[in-house]
Amino acid sequence: MYFAGRPIHEITTPELDRWIRSLNVSGTTRNSYKRVLGVLFGFAVRMEYSLKNPARGIEKASEQITKPGILTLPEADSPLAYDWGRLCAGARDRSFCRPKARGRALALGLEKH
Repeated sequence: MYFAGRPIHEITTPELDRWIRSLNVSGTTRNSYKRVLGVLFGFAVRMEYSLKNPARGIEKASEQITKPGILTLPEADSPLAYDWGRLCAGARDRSFCRPKARGRALALGLEKH
């Protein structure tokens, strides 16, 4: 691990920034990591394990905003015969996009084969 074995008070903003930038993830995911690290280091400051929160100095990553998918007329006519991969790619709640949930929909006759 990148910071394994080091006391939390020794981790600096430049080190944390380099680590976050080294991750092969989207800007949105990078910002989520930054937010979680901010909570972790904020707790460390409150508990007096550290004097500062190095996550505060990390700039927010740019996020690519994509337009939501628009259904075609055939998709609108048969709402459960979607291309699940395309439809679920931008979904915030992906619980129905999981194969198990799709299997339940198929068993209930809600989805076309």
